[in-house]
Amino acid sequence: MSGGAARPGRGLLVAAAALAVVALATPQSWLTGDLAPDDGRRLDLGAWILRAALLALAGFLAMATRFERPSPRAEPAGAPAAGAMRVLVAILVVAAALRVFRLGAPMWFDEIWMLIDSVRPPLATTLRTFASDNNHPLYSVLATISCRAFGESEWALRLPAAAFGVASVAATYVFARDRFGARTALLAAALVALSFHHVGFSQNARGYTGLLLFTLLSSHYLLRSLETGARRNWVLCGICLALCVTVHLTGVFTAFGLVAVIAWAAWKRPAWLAPGGVRAAMLGVVLATLAALAAYALLLPQVVAFFTQTKAPVPGKAEWTDPAWFVTETARSFGLGVELGIAVLVLGGALALLGLAAAGRRSPPLLLLLIVPALVIAAAMLGMGRNLWPRLFFFLEGFVLVVAAEGALAIAGGVATRLSRQAKGLETAVIVLLLAGSAATLPRAYALPKQDFGAARDYVSSVRQPGDVVMTAGMASYVYGEYYRDGFIDLKAPADLAAAVPPGHAGYVIYTFQVYVESRLPELWEALRTNGREVARFRAAIGGGDVVVLKIGP
Repeated sequence: MSGGAARPGRGLLVAAAALAVVALATPQSWLTGDLAPDDGRRLDLGAWILRAALLALAGFLAMATRFERPSPRAEPAGAPAAGAMRVLVAILVVAAALRVFRLGAPMWFDEIWMLIDSVRPPLATTLRTFASDNNHPLYSVLATISCRAFGESEWALRLPAAAFGVASVAATYVFARDRFGARTALLAAALVALSFHHVGFSQNARGYTGLLLFTLLSSHYLLRSLETGARRNWVLCGICLALCVTVHLTGVFTAFGLVAVIAWAAWKRPAWLAPGGVRAAMLGVVLATLAALAAYALLLPQVVAFFTQTKAPVPGKAEWTDPAWFVTETARSFGLGVELGIAVLVLGGALALLGLAAAGRRSPPLLLLLIVPALVIAAAMLGMGRNLWPRLFFFLEGFVLVVAAEGALAIAGGVATRLSRQAKGLETAVIVLLLAGSAATLPRAYALPKQDFGAARDYVSSVRQPGDVVMTAGMASYVYGEYYRDGFIDLKAPADLAAAVPPGHAGYVIYTFQVYVESRLPELWEALRTNGREVARFRAAIGGGDVVVLKIGP
């Protein structure tokens, strides 16, 4: 759409025709592969759902132009000033360097699990299998391609996360520039680039940085759709939101924020709303829904079965499902101790309220994009009794730092006005202070490996004597059994412990995530606590993920 004039939509018609051909002409065996007699994954059903989803998507694209309402409003200027572009390029170079540095550090449990389940198998198997929510489908595919191209290694497994991380720095700038101007956008992008949380997730072979990237882009194009009604924007919004859900299932919570913005715009009718803006935005959400359904269609029966038939990862009253644990773990992540971390959270919360007020005055939708998904995901996790991990909220970091940047600059400007001083000097001081404070946290991103199972393994090998046995418990059993294939004894009960250690010899037990062992294997944990003594602990950056070695016997 140029200047708001409607085009015939030939591109949409071509895409619709191609999707219809794929849906109708693809052989069933290409979709399902060789089915087992009982088809436990229900791939045959998934294939028919895929055909239906593709046909529905084709029909939508063919009819979409009939629902558009042409708008005379032109696209806002897209090219940033040369000076701002040079600064942004410098920020992206720094971001890339920070994320490549030590990209090959030891992997933690979830990365190893994903490597074994979703990267080592043939790509066709990965595309047809949803064994658990540890499989982030789009990320699994990209990681598989990376490891096939560069060889299986820690850095190759994490390369897509690092690339998504750098791209999300640029996306933060793009989102913020249209709403708050280049100054706030550059500051927000720099804060993301220097965030030790963001560096950590960019070096984590999971879909979280992709989720952040596509959350920012889908939100940006949704607001552009509301502002202009242009077809290009609602199509890009739909594609980015579908990618958001495909790279990580919690991307569905991003959609709640987008729908809340559409409802707010339809109700308030702000001055910047284009005549066809609400329709365009709704078309984007429908496109995303159908595209995401098609992306998950083959796996859909497995996804439904997993979430309806699988028990919560940690049963009972495990602390991982406790909101108080969430607060404590978030405070601990700053590396200042729990008490100082909570103080930082309280101070940050107070400043966040001021920032939200400042940002909300200029862009009310930003508040909905930030707050609505956070509330929905918290309610959903608590309602299902599932783990309330701080990382589930990482996809909102871009919005959080945009709020921080806008709020800090607005507060600096207000203080300067009250003191009858020029705001520019005070704003510069605030920018320097924010960037220095963020950069000061970066060493924490590299101080510890996420988990170091290899170091524990090497330690036990160096101290064990002939006749001594090595055992594992809980999550460590999977790592040493499936990844290292060491043949260590997997403990399930106190009787296993008693039977494993020969008289006159010692036994070494390796475990990690104590809360998991306590909740899943309580009797074994009591036996380990009573009979074992800690002889080594290998600290981990992942909360509660220290790899611990106990010694049993002399």
